[in-house]
Amino acid sequence: MGQAARDRVKQLEEQVVMLKGALNDAKKTMRKNAPVTNLSPTTSVYQGISDTEAFGEPDEALPAAAGHIEWSSSSVTYVGNAHWRALLESIPGLEHMIGDGLQTSKNARQATKPQMPGPLSGIVPLVDRAEILAALPPRDTVDILLQEAFVNTDNERMIVHVPTFRKEYLQFWNDPDSTSIIWIGALFSLMCLSIQYQQFSSDEARRLQVATSDPQQLITTFHMRSTQCLLLGNYLEGPPYTVETLLLHLLADYLSGDHTEPSSATYALWGLIVRIALKSGYHRDGSHFPGMSAFQAETRRRVWLMILQWDIYLTSQQGLPRTVVRSQYDTAEPHNLEDEDFDSNTVELPPERPLSARTTARYHADKTRLLSVSNSINELCNALRPAPLNEVLKLDDLLTETYESVAPLWGMNGNNPSSQKGYLHGSFCNVKGMFLGVVYSRSQIALHHRYLVAGRTMPQYARSRKTCIEAALTMLQHQWRLYLETQVGGPLCRNGWKFLSLLVPDFLFATAFLCTELAQDLSEDGALPPTANDPLDTKARVFYSLSSAYIVWLQSRNYDSSRAVQTVVAVMKALLTMAQEAGFGGLGANGGPSFASSRSLLQPQCSTAPAPVSPDTEHSRPETPVTYHSITHFPI
Repeated sequence: MGQAARDRVKQLEEQVVMLKGALNDAKKTMRKNAPVTNLSPTTSVYQGISDTEAFGEPDEALPAAAGHIEWSSSSVTYVGNAHWRALLESIPGLEHMIGDGLQTSKNARQATKPQMPGPLSGIVPLVDRAEILAALPPRDTVDILLQEAFVNTDNERMIVHVPTFRKEYLQFWNDPDSTSIIWIGALFSLMCLSIQYQQFSSDEARRLQVATSDPQQLITTFHMRSTQCLLLGNYLEGPPYTVETLLLHLLADYLSGDHTEPSSATYALWGLIVRIALKSGYHRDGSHFPGMSAFQAETRRRVWLMILQWDIYLTSQQGLPRTVVRSQYDTAEPHNLEDEDFDSNTVELPPERPLSARTTARYHADKTRLLSVSNSINELCNALRPAPLNEVLKLDDLLTETYESVAPLWGMNGNNPSSQKGYLHGSFCNVKGMFLGVVYSRSQIALHHRYLVAGRTMPQYARSRKTCIEAALTMLQHQWRLYLETQVGGPLCRNGWKFLSLLVPDFLFATAFLCTELAQDLSEDGALPPTANDPLDTKARVFYSLSSAYIVWLQSRNYDSSRAVQTVVAVMKALLTMAQEAGFGGLGANGGPSFASSRSLLQPQCSTAPAPVSPDTEHSRPETPVTYHSITHFPI
């Protein structure tokens, strides 16, 4: 018996033991007659109702996974079961696929990677106001960086009211000494973000537009100055602009990592931001307070909306419970207005723009609605007791209904998230639509992934199996298109890399999910029959999807610095090699070569193809299957 077969037998034995234990626990639970409360993320109270009446029969045969935990001498990290690491654990022989070199490379990187200075880092020297002002670049440089921060990105536009900030910016240069030090911290954070955005560009001239010497040094310096401003301004007391500056600081901190998931420092900083925002009353709508102006109330609504978004985003990436409690805030959605529709002198907000108007506030409100359903799914996935299938399907219907209500306005086909409608012109609006599509598809995978294997043979789970597979294929289609359009000459070359980087955790999740499906295919004898409506069966579609994703991950700027990406690439290489040998995609062991000897073969043959990779890089990355050379569009 080979090693792979032994691993498979061991996995099956462990599953049998786990299943027996789950069934025994279920029998004990069923004997209890106590009322059940707060078992569903979409319904608050079920007192006095039996489990079956409230939820249907629980799926005791499919026990909820406990998630994944990693131990080391320096940290202990837990992630929920809807996380790419937890998904990969189900693959037999995983450790052999990854290899022993990853841990060594991780330790080497950790030893050399500098920690970004932050309010909680303890590595920031205290300075006075004069030193902070002296650290500002010349005004023409600051002008360029401030403009860059507000071009083709809208997180910043929700955090600060741009016309008001520009007015305050002019006042600052007229009298720097009287300007709030916390406001100056926001300025440093915006400059930090600008340099980071420029480094995302594939255009070298643009990357060096301001940071002609050492961009990373400028990023670190601006980040540190922002921290010093927060400390000097006694940010824990929450003076004006504190929450806004901290949010900008958090975004810069997140972008400084390897983009695969929030760092421990980012996660800790987030908890601090939420507490300061609560202390400052952002969770209560401004209409409750007569002394608050219409302008203040509206800008605080925008900031609170961003807090809700980031809370769901950061916690769902880790598969962890949310920080903000839904029952404890009543701040309304911001109005459908553009920045120029109101200012600090506004006594009463003007009428909202039409529902068809694509304002920044409208987009974030739509995204938050979708994320709220995604959060309910995250809570269901993390529940200690597995939810019954009918509860899952109800939540799936709500998710689809919500997505279909918001997607068309942003250039996406609500009934078909993989539609090319959103990519015809490569506009920023359509990138927003793609973001919504990724949130929708990722939520579908998280909701249904528990039924992936059972859906092969049990009809009641067939819908769930099909839903999560199609969602994962759609996500990797988004990744492939973004990859092509962010190359030099592509429509998203200038700013697209920051979008691609922010979605790295989601694409990792979809890739890991399809890896588990391919591994399951490889463990079974025979091929699934193709459907009448699809010339490519599911097995082949998964194979081709992962083939395209393999190209993207190899070319990713995260590959050399991220253990997560290297882990997924190692697993993909092993699985794709075995799949080729098994005849997936019409390529058997005798039907063509399995791996090329040159990375130049992986370049997509299209007008937006990336430049050739240097020989120095060639030897540091895995080889690429020769059969992917002819891909000119996503093969699904």
